[in-house]
Amino acid sequence: EYSPRQYYVSLQPLGGNDVLSPAVMGQREKAREYIVSAYKDILKDLSTGGGLNLDSLIQLLNIPSADKNSAVKKIQGLSTAYENVLEFANHTIEIYLK
Repeated sequence: EYSPRQYYVSLQPLGGNDVLSPAVMGQREKAREYIVSAYKDILKDLSTGGGLNLDSLIQLLNIPSADKNSAVKKIQGLSTAYENVLEFANHTIEIYLK
């Protein structure tokens, strides 16, 4: 469950393979990491109908501008249905990044 005192980090072994590095991380992982790190701000933007964090999420999810309004409504619904940040992130990614 989300807690403001809880942080999610990705550890990489020294001298290890950089497959998981942010430079080569897959789009789904980038989106998940962003949603987890900016969750509170995304929720604020959803409550007002827009904002920088929501725009960044829309861009990470590769949502065309023509579909932005319907996507925002759907993401608002997902945020209500899934109050746990990881569940919200996973369901949002599953819908938009197939």
